[in-house]
Amino acid sequence: MAKVYVKYKKGILDPEAENTKKALEMLGYNIKDVKIWKVYDIKTKDNVEEMVERLLVNPVIHEYKIK
Repeated sequence: MAKVYVKYKKGILDPEAENTKKALEMLGYNIKDVKIWKVYDIKTKDNVEEMVERLLVNPVIHEYKIK
């Protein structure tokens, strides 16, 4: 099984992360930064990296790692 972690690259606006950060700050927390990662658990014998690059990420705005 592979775990695929996907997030926006540095400098790309992540509206969900920004809204989460603002909400936490409104609750009184001191937040420096929030990043939202998508995690995919993929059970396959096929080439996971190929799947990721063909469907799960846009290389212009996303970065990923596979474990």
